[in-house]
Amino acid sequence: MTDTTQFLNDLDAELVRAGIRGARRQRIVTEFADHLSCAPDAELGDPAALATQFADELGTSFARTAAFHAFVALALAGILVVVRTVALLPLNAGGLGTADTVALLVSAVAAQVALVAGGLGLLRALQLRGRGTIPRQEASVLARRAGIGLAAGAVTIIAFTITQSYPAEPGAVAIASHPTNLSWPLASAVALALLVAAAPAVVRATRLRPQAAGPAGDLLDDLGPLEPVAARIAGGSVNRLAFVIGAGLAIAMALIGVAADDPYDGILRGVLEGGAFLGGYAVLGRYLGIRR
Repeated sequence: MTDTTQFLNDLDAELVRAGIRGARRQRIVTEFADHLSCAPDAELGDPAALATQFADELGTSFARTAAFHAFVALALAGILVVVRTVALLPLNAGGLGTADTVALLVSAVAAQVALVAGGLGLLRALQLRGRGTIPRQEASVLARRAGIGLAAGAVTIIAFTITQSYPAEPGAVAIASHPTNLSWPLASAVALALLVAAAPAVVRATRLRPQAAGPAGDLLDDLGPLEPVAARIAGGSVNRLAFVIGAGLAIAMALIGVAADDPYDGILRGVLEGGAFLGGYAVLGRYLGIRR
């Protein structure tokens, strides 16, 4: 076995070990083989180091791409959900059945999870732009945020599709479980197709991650230029910042209720919104890299 053959075999094995497989691995090996055929005595370095470098660069690119693709898909799908929500504003709540109510609640909670996960994924990707290599943990956070965002977005669309509006009487709209037209089912199918189209980027980012060591950031790191201000407000504690945000949501919803001459409903919604945020922070905070 020649030195060239041994090098290519070692490189192939190291690429597999680094998580680079399939056509991408074969293409890399073929390019090195072509280079060595022209310059057999060329010093190309250690196969393990080369494989790690490829994994770092590809894994970094895949992680950022997954975050961007997920956010764009969620934004476009979200437009359809907002249009549907506006169409239901004149809803006659008395016509809601139990299944309709549960479906709407599930859709509302999932929509907030999708918004937070997708938005934070975009923020972290923007903070890491321009870096050739990011730590493995950072790449994992980006892939998780993108994956959770897409999954929650799909739940939002599916749960919302269960409920369909139709004219019940002049000036009123009720919800029932049987659609009377195809506009919303078709819009839901388009929204789901957008989310599915972004999924392969998340799968790639999950399968191939950088090998570089290093810690991932947290919510403060996501804020970029606003980090110093947020750190001062929260005393440098991410947990305190979460409580501040939760309290801010509760106060904002209460003030909206007061402005609408319905303070008690506003306070109730504020408590629910703030509690939902803190609950999501406690359950998903570490997994999504919001807290360490």
